[in-house]
Amino acid sequence: MSGKPLILILLVLLTGCSTLKSGKTKTEHISSLFPGLEKIKAQNLSDNDFNIKKAEVEITIGDEKQKLLASVKYKTPGFWLVSLKSNTGIEVARAYMTADTLLINDRLQKKLFYGKTNAIEKKYGIPFIALPVIFGDFIAGNLSGIDSTICTEERNTQTIKFEKFEIKYFISCRDSKIISSNIRDLENKEIQITYSKISLVDNKKYPARILVKDKTENCIIEIKIRNIDFSNIEKIDFIPGKGYENILLK
Repeated sequence: MSGKPLILILLVLLTGCSTLKSGKTKTEHISSLFPGLEKIKAQNLSDNDFNIKKAEVEITIGDEKQKLLASVKYKTPGFWLVSLKSNTGIEVARAYMTADTLLINDRLQKKLFYGKTNAIEKKYGIPFIALPVIFGDFIAGNLSGIDSTICTEERNTQTIKFEKFEIKYFISCRDSKIISSNIRDLENKEIQITYSKISLVDNKKYPARILVKDKTENCIIEIKIRNIDFSNIEKIDFIPGKGYENILLK
């Protein structure tokens, strides 16, 4: 694949995949039975710093398939640094994101893409605030009065509606952990994310295998997390490519 599809892949990864800005939310399927949503939310990876040192990524778009290596650094309350490398270890793209900043080094084409984070939402319809969902997190804004769910056959669904999109969570009542999520925008474009091979490091559960499906784009992304730690990250740095062509994302 050329450099342009690689940048597209990076953005798809990041939009599957900060903290939640304040805003109005609506909820469905609320009750007073086990398990509490606060217990589920307490397992969010994005409530703490984390560093995915190595992840294997396989992207299938139509008949094309590519394998990459990825690393992800996250520092609370919402700083992201994502690197994509070829299987030989050569970095092809790096992205830095905050609630209002998006910077991407395209090392293959020597281009620096820059702009506001809402450029992702404009292009793909999925807001930046939904990024933690790709790792199995539960985002819902103010959870006041929304502290539990109904379980049927050890599973439950929760639909959280935001202004421009909604997220439907499928929850394991036994593990109090999300097993899959569907993100849908106002145009009914939907991204399906499933989580499996739940692992435990430093008393924190995380999905070692993540599968992202975007039927609209005929795209499937499989992520296998091979190495992760939860040490505090002092600082996240992004160095723009020297002499790169600057391109504004709109």
